[in-house]
Amino acid sequence: LPRIASRKDNVLITGEPGTGKTTIARLINGLAGGKAAIVEINPHGITDHAFREAVDSLKDSSILLVTNLPELSFLHQSLLSTLITGRQGKKSPRVIVTVGGEMEDLVASRKLLKDLAVVVERYYQIEVPPLSRRTGDIPLLIDAFMRNACLGTNMNLKTIDINVLDFLTRRTWKANVRELKAVVERAVMESRGEEIELPSELVDETTQRV
Repeated sequence: LPRIASRKDNVLITGEPGTGKTTIARLINGLAGGKAAIVEINPHGITDHAFREAVDSLKDSSILLVTNLPELSFLHQSLLSTLITGRQGKKSPRVIVTVGGEMEDLVASRKLLKDLAVVVERYYQIEVPPLSRRTGDIPLLIDAFMRNACLGTNMNLKTIDINVLDFLTRRTWKANVRELKAVVERAVMESRGEEIELPSELVDETTQRV
């Protein structure tokens, strides 16, 4: 990531939902010095006015972050395609786009305009693998989520039993990092002792596995 950040290439980040694509996009800006203003376009609930306002606020030094690109309306996708192709060059804003799914499938299912797909597929591409392909990261993520949850609520740092950690590492996380983070944060909030306790629905899972 440091090399990508320093080169200031436009970036396409792909991966399943919940794998942390937006976090990686923001990390790229941080590794580049964090000086560039991020103008984020999130499809959820964005109005035409808000979209145009975001586009109008772009400067040559800005980073345009578009999350969940296929969820933008076709109108906004078309405007975005025009913006990107019309402002190409050294002084254009850096563009970072996140996409969940295969580009060809998204175009075929009419979720993504072909012209826009052709443009962003030329970007430097980063694939974020699902947790099922990087289980070695799970203990590290759990530790980070526990610490952040405790610090964010002024709690003493909690610990985790090795059997609980093993269960969480082996469990299938369909919603990836997002789901794991939510479970750990909930476990921290609901645990009364020094060790975190699993939420009740996960306790049922451990019982069924025995």
